[in-house]
Amino acid sequence: RSLPKARIVYCSATGASEVKHLAYMVRLGLWGNGTQFQTFHEFNRAVEKGGVGAMELVAMDMKLRGLYISRQLSFTNVHFQIQEIPLTQAYIEVYNTSCGLWIECKKKFLEAMKLLDFDNRKFKVIMALFWAAHQRFFKYLCIASKVQGAVRIVKQAIRENKCVVIGLQSTGESRLMDVLEEKGGELSEFVSSAKGVLVNLIQKHFPAPYVKSKVTHEVPDKPGELSDSTPGSNPEKDSALDSDNSNTDLSEVNWETVPPLDYEDSTYRRYISSSDTTDGEDMNPFAEGSVPWIANKKTKKLKLEMEDSTTPQAEHSSPIPVAKQPELKKRVRTDPRDVYQRTKDMKQELLDKVEEISVFLPNNTLDELIDCLGGPNQVSEMTGRKGRVVTETNVTAEIEPGIKYELRSCLDVPIDLLNMEEKRKFMDGEVNIAIISEAASSGISLHADKRYKNQKQRLHITLELPWTADKAIQQFGRTHRSNQVVPPQYLFLISELAGERRFASVIARRLENLGALTRGDRKAAGVESSDFTRFNFDTRDGLLALDSLLRCLVGKVSPLASSLSSANEERVRTAIEALITVELISRTPKGKLKLDRELLSVSKFLNRLLGIEVELQNTIFIWFLDTFDFLVRQAKRLGRWDDGIVEMGTTAGEEVERIRMEEFLGDPLFGTGTTRLSTIRVSRGLSWEEVLNRLPTEDSPLVSEDEGLYLSLKDVRGKFYCLLVLSTTDPGMFVVYRPNIGRVNTLMKYSDLQQTYRKVTLEEARPHWIDLYNQSLTKCRHTYFQRRVQDQFP
Repeated sequence: RSLPKARIVYCSATGASEVKHLAYMVRLGLWGNGTQFQTFHEFNRAVEKGGVGAMELVAMDMKLRGLYISRQLSFTNVHFQIQEIPLTQAYIEVYNTSCGLWIECKKKFLEAMKLLDFDNRKFKVIMALFWAAHQRFFKYLCIASKVQGAVRIVKQAIRENKCVVIGLQSTGESRLMDVLEEKGGELSEFVSSAKGVLVNLIQKHFPAPYVKSKVTHEVPDKPGELSDSTPGSNPEKDSALDSDNSNTDLSEVNWETVPPLDYEDSTYRRYISSSDTTDGEDMNPFAEGSVPWIANKKTKKLKLEMEDSTTPQAEHSSPIPVAKQPELKKRVRTDPRDVYQRTKDMKQELLDKVEEISVFLPNNTLDELIDCLGGPNQVSEMTGRKGRVVTETNVTAEIEPGIKYELRSCLDVPIDLLNMEEKRKFMDGEVNIAIISEAASSGISLHADKRYKNQKQRLHITLELPWTADKAIQQFGRTHRSNQVVPPQYLFLISELAGERRFASVIARRLENLGALTRGDRKAAGVESSDFTRFNFDTRDGLLALDSLLRCLVGKVSPLASSLSSANEERVRTAIEALITVELISRTPKGKLKLDRELLSVSKFLNRLLGIEVELQNTIFIWFLDTFDFLVRQAKRLGRWDDGIVEMGTTAGEEVERIRMEEFLGDPLFGTGTTRLSTIRVSRGLSWEEVLNRLPTEDSPLVSEDEGLYLSLKDVRGKFYCLLVLSTTDPGMFVVYRPNIGRVNTLMKYSDLQQTYRKVTLEEARPHWIDLYNQSLTKCRHTYFQRRVQDQFP
């Protein structure tokens, strides 16, 4: 703004996966005076409304006007694979037990808030914290389900003379520090991150009244000045009197001074600023400072302790101005001793149940991986943590190996230098396994560099999917860089849990956005993002599928999915009750099922789905997936499906012919370029001559006796469907060709072929094939067989 005539170049090494990432590029001329959008917010709203297609147009328009250029390393010969890890029966039992524990935890939270008569704002804050912890807990369980499968894959890769890089996002160090503090630095077992999430939620955020013992507090000399005896001035003393402390002696409490437990004239000690619509579903609970309702981002522990608004702290030291409360009216006073004891008992009961199940909960993923892969001497760890839990190796026959906590370096070395030393060990071939976290996802090269000794092919395993596509690309870039001897292999591990599709869905959507904004093509995100498209449910059709499924379950509409319509009533009732427990469906006071469609979202559905038992979770997800597929097929048939930039002429047998081209000249003074409009004809059919060329000859006999030409068993108005069937390397599966469209994308089983088709000779198939091929040049298949096209979807 100070230099309006200066020439500006915007440079970024990270691609934009959302429109808001372009907000600082004010000199591009996409918004402002002389454009269609006066502000960036208007431009952002318009592009987001247009979806991925609008993002593609923005990138193409900028490239056309010479405003934008993007380059990236080619991913040629880089192999991508998504592998599903099966669940063990023991893991399923632990998961189902955990679901029951969270249901019980939710009941206790609701009961405690009802006893304390929480208002709507406090209720939403507590439940937002509850569901955020719920998501973190089950994400840790999802990652843990893949650890043993990852270990087997790593050991196999080492035997194949490869190096392995495992990508994680979180290390679980915060929970480890809490346990070390509780146990005085001594450990006897590995720490469970999942257990830490639940214990932290109960200990820090379980609704309970704040009571004070019979202590005379001195009034501060100056307003806002706190004496040592004033509540809030000494956190250690306050915590000793808090209801969180199970050692509080109730006989020491002056119950006469405890106000009524309705908290109408109370304030938060630490005010939580959150909007009434905050649900906490779309936030990233693993990112630093990502909890939007914490007023002070430096505060690590969030307390919901209450104080009487007449105390000096509440009056003078509140972080924001608090409106003066009106005088209390006469109301029924709840016995504070009863409420205090009941909430204390509920809290302790939950903690006891967590301890019972904790022996079965999985260990910290990072420590478990290092231990299973041979210990720190066999693995290079490049993360942001300072210490780790390891198995003691210096033991004798009389002493059994134990667990201990050790610093990653005995010297006071910065983390960055420590990670560089770990990188050197990996690149020099001293170790063949490296584990990186988000902290090491930039500035470190782990590829098969020609300048280093270790030039083995890298197998990059993504065990924990990041929350954004640009972070995923950052991690991929550690093992795929210039000057490499051999390109890497990428392996994405997905568990059989339906709820984990939620994390893959985020990556799939962001990868499409990244390709659209950087290359003008949603399929050009730098990786084979098409592999992730089957996980992208956070779309308009995904929301419609979810709405249709839940409305069907509450009895509003008929099911679209065959799997749901054929399900037995008992199974459907069980699914409905499970969805009620995770608050996707509610029940009115009269017992009728209710659906809040305004707060519905695919991400919320997949988040909450994690809290349902495995078998039922997968069943509900299959219903959703079948409904989603039905709506996608419907959209494609009605011409509403957005394929983005379509490549023509790449499919076998597809011919593209340009009929004419019109050119519209632009004016460089107004920033418009030349536009060319081409009219093309695409032919995908297979002529009879090409059929003869593909059929086996005397020199190349039939691979299978089932190969050849087939006609349908039943005719349609005297016309038969005709197929060319060729075998594949997979026994029982065949490639199918049709006269009008050429090769069919999916393979056909021989059992399905026999049900509707019969094998015929060349002479019998020839007239049917030629007739359909010639007619398909000007007519669609429906017109050819039915004479007119009927709308199958009213």
